[in-house]
Amino acid sequence: MNYIEKIHKSTQKESAVSNIDGWLFTDFTNKDSITKELLSIPENIFPTRRWIYIILANNEKPIKITHSIEPNVLCHLPSSQEYTYSSYEELIEILKKFSHKTFAILCDSNLPIISTVDGGFIDLLHSLQINTVSAASLIQRCKGLLSPAGINSHERASVMLYKIAESAWNFIVKHYEEKKDLTEADVS
Repeated sequence: MNYIEKIHKSTQKESAVSNIDGWLFTDFTNKDSITKELLSIPENIFPTRRWIYIILANNEKPIKITHSIEPNVLCHLPSSQEYTYSSYEELIEILKKFSHKTFAILCDSNLPIISTVDGGFIDLLHSLQINTVSAASLIQRCKGLLSPAGINSHERASVMLYKIAESAWNFIVKHYEEKKDLTEADVS
């Protein structure tokens, strides 16, 4: 399963729980490292205009919205519909097509680390009656779930950690019982 399919499946699962219509990604000037990683945006792409990529919860392919100066900024991503705008007014007209939809975006008042969408753009979406919710649970679905190999790795690490903690404690107890000086450096 490629990364777009994984994001799409996660969006579908989240939609069943929270009734979102999709996941809206947006960026310009490479301010959003989470989106860059999730969408595998190449390092050599440095957009100076806003782009938007919408992964819908239904079975439709994603939608691209790019500026006419940089129409190929998302050329590595699949899409069913592509829109290009040249002015702010044209962008508004394109976005109006999504009025009364709810999209997850990278903005969460409780998790500032994932809040990469600027407030002006969020205000624009809301003024067009496009609802937004936090994409935190989607990020967790895409990046936070362990594979069977990851689970095994964590289990091995926990066994080692318990052995290390027991060994350190025994070392401390021995020094205490023998009334020997002990420093933090000795324990480490």
